[in-house]
Amino acid sequence: MSMPRTQALRYAAIGVPLGFLGLPLYMHLPHYYAGAFGLSLSLLGGIFMVSRLIDCLLDPWLGRVLDRSGNRVLIVLAAAVTIAGMLALFTLPLWFTQPPPVWSIAAMLILTYVGYSILCIRFYASGVRLASGSCEATSISSWRESALICGVVLAAVAPGMGMSYPQLAALYAVLLLAALVLGWRIIGKRHAVQPRIASLWATARQHRRLFVVFFFNALAPAITATLYLFYMADVLHAADAAALCLLVYFAAALIAMPFWVRLASIYGALPCLVAAMGLAIISFIGAAQLGAGDISLFALICLLTGIAFGADAALLPSLLSNDLQSTQASEHTAFGIWVAISKFALALAAGIALPAVEALQSAGIGPDQAVRFTYSMLPCAIKAAALICLLSYDRHQQRSLV
Repeated sequence: MSMPRTQALRYAAIGVPLGFLGLPLYMHLPHYYAGAFGLSLSLLGGIFMVSRLIDCLLDPWLGRVLDRSGNRVLIVLAAAVTIAGMLALFTLPLWFTQPPPVWSIAAMLILTYVGYSILCIRFYASGVRLASGSCEATSISSWRESALICGVVLAAVAPGMGMSYPQLAALYAVLLLAALVLGWRIIGKRHAVQPRIASLWATARQHRRLFVVFFFNALAPAITATLYLFYMADVLHAADAAALCLLVYFAAALIAMPFWVRLASIYGALPCLVAAMGLAIISFIGAAQLGAGDISLFALICLLTGIAFGADAALLPSLLSNDLQSTQASEHTAFGIWVAISKFALALAAGIALPAVEALQSAGIGPDQAVRFTYSMLPCAIKAAALICLLSYDRHQQRSLV
């Protein structure tokens, strides 16, 4: 049974504010506080790192809370917490000339992250419920990830359109409220409380092969994101083109998603993911060969890797959705682990990429060459590990069908 497009749109709508939320918190807020309050980057980095790690550890537990309660009030509270958190965090400099206590900033960040996690886990879990009724896990995943990318792009271009930081927070509130009104019948639908819920360890063990694939596949782009601005400035000497190249990347992903979904319906999701990962590795190796002024060639690499990312975004979550349907496992708990892995990869990337650049420089390699190598070759190696793990997962799935 095919799912109506209006239903898919109502479901995907909440992906726009969820995709929008990340960039202001991770990218703009540290810069905002450093300028407004004069806080050191080291202090801000410590606040954000601790907050992210706490949030990461809470995600699987939050998934189990949603499994046990099935209460829609949690979704309303989560939405209210994220809106209040964003408005508070981005309006503090309007009310205070001196920085508030560090613990208060960390507390607001953690509460905002927790609200975001509840909404995100429910978003993915509702997609599994929809897929079980329409047998279109890949199509639903494509709608969801397209909406998330649209939110990221909107957050990226909004400051360039003259919006202030408090206005960004207000825009998030408007987007989230509109999305909840549009998709409440799906996102707010009461989920049956599961009387028997497997432990976190049992759920992680049951889907461990796919979780390992996702970890390596998330770590590779997290490292490139960490070093992106360094690469644009120190290697290509084109910091002004950073936003344009990002738009090329995300636009290519959005355009490619429906084509990957179509190919997956013909050849299967796994072969398409193998092809996309291979395309990403081959394309991104070229970034190690570029130098000052090679903007056109780098834009081509962004185009090709964006096309490959479209397959990752659309098809990889659908594999977990299909697994959950076949095993009747808890979708909230499973996607709580999934979201935690994504956040852990982001936190780990900074701890790998920046020390790697410093280590190469200490070994006598020039700064631009150190950034070039770490930005391109290290993610390619990690992506290759994800590809190997995906092939292992494929062989396991085939053996289980025999």
